[in-house]
Amino acid sequence: MWLPPKKTPKKMSKKIKITPNSDCEITVSSPKDTNGQRTTWIFIIEKDVLVAQSKYFKASFRFNEEHGPHAIHLEGDGLAAIQTWLYILHGSKLALDVRADVLAKFQARDIWDIIVAADKYQFKISLMNSFFEKWYKVHVKAKLACSDQNDKDVWDLARIVVLPCALFDYAEGFAEVTKWLAYNSRGHIAEKRPEGFKWEHIHLAPPDFVGPMNSARGRLKTVLHTNLWTRVGRLFQEGKRSSTCTHAPESAGTFLSALVDLHAYPLELVWPKNSVTEVLSLLSNFRDLRTGRCSVCTVWNWKELVEHAVVVTEHYFDGLCLDCMNRSRLPRGKDPDTEYWNANGSDGVGRWDSKCRITHGQPTWYHSFLGRHEDRQFFLKDGRDDDSD
Repeated sequence: MWLPPKKTPKKMSKKIKITPNSDCEITVSSPKDTNGQRTTWIFIIEKDVLVAQSKYFKASFRFNEEHGPHAIHLEGDGLAAIQTWLYILHGSKLALDVRADVLAKFQARDIWDIIVAADKYQFKISLMNSFFEKWYKVHVKAKLACSDQNDKDVWDLARIVVLPCALFDYAEGFAEVTKWLAYNSRGHIAEKRPEGFKWEHIHLAPPDFVGPMNSARGRLKTVLHTNLWTRVGRLFQEGKRSSTCTHAPESAGTFLSALVDLHAYPLELVWPKNSVTEVLSLLSNFRDLRTGRCSVCTVWNWKELVEHAVVVTEHYFDGLCLDCMNRSRLPRGKDPDTEYWNANGSDGVGRWDSKCRITHGQPTWYHSFLGRHEDRQFFLKDGRDDDSD
C-alpha cells in the first residue's frame, strides 16, 4: 500500500521583525537536529534591501512574481547567521555587530554559517568584517593568550577560525592564530571544520595555509638546533686547535647529555611528539654546567647559551601575514611586472612589514610569500644586500 512521504517535523516557528519598513517575509528552516526536527524562523524584511544586496534574492523575487508562490523559503541555513546577515544588510539600528549579548551567543559554527550564507546568497562578505573582528576578540583572543597549550578545545578553535580570519580579511587575527598554531601544535598542522559542517568547497588551499604553516614549524626546529649546536661545533674546532685543551669532547658530551636528560634533545625525536612551546619549556629547566678545566672549555656559559636559543626561537616567527600573501600571489599565467617588484620584498632599510597591517620580521614575510620560489629568493637576496649597505 502506498503511503505519502513523511514530512520532516518542525519546531514551533517565531517571527522576527528586522526593520520597521518591512513589506515581505522570508521563512528559514534550520538543518535537522538530532531528533530529525527543523526549527523555523520567519523574518519580516524590506524586499528592496535584499534585492539590492543579493543577485540570488533579486532573481528569486523576480521568479516568484512571475510564477508564484510569492513566499521565499530557505532550508538548511544557520538561523543566527541569517538573522545577523539581515540585520547587517538592513543597517539595523539594533547595531547587532557591537552588542555584547549577541556576540556572546555566537559560536565558531555560527561564523562558518555566516560564510556559507554569503557564498549561497551572494552577499558581500566584507560587510561582516567588523562583526567578525569583534566576535574574535570576545571568543578567541583571550583563549589563545591564556590557554593551556594542551587544551584540545582551544587547539581545535584556532584551526577552525583560520579560514574566517582570512575571508574576513582580519590580518591581526590571522597572524595571531597562525603564530599560536606554529608554536603550540604537535606534528602536522591542518585547518579544521566545525563538527558536522558539510559545505565542502569552503577551505584554504594548501599553498595558503598547510604548506606555509608546516614549513614555519619546521624552520623553528632549525633555528633552535642551530642556536644550540653552534657553540658545540666551535668548541670542537677550537679544542682541536688548542695545544692545552683535552676536554672539548667531554664538555660537549656533558652539555648534550644534559639536554637529553631534560627530554628536549635530540630534536629529530622530540619535535614530532611535542609542540615548540613544550620543547622550549623543557629547555627552560636547564641548569648551569661546569665543564672542562682549560681556557677553551671554561669560557662557555652553557645556561646562557640555552636561554639565548630559547629567546631567539620564541621571537622568530610572527605568524602569517595576509598582506604579504595577497601581494605576492600571482594570477595564473601572469608574470611579475614593475608593480609586483615594487610591492614585494623589503623596503630597502631592512623592514619587511612597511606595507603591512601587522608588525613582523623577515621570517613571516618568507613563509607568507605565495609567489614563485625564484622570485622569493630574489627578494630575499635583494633584502640582504640592502641590509649590508
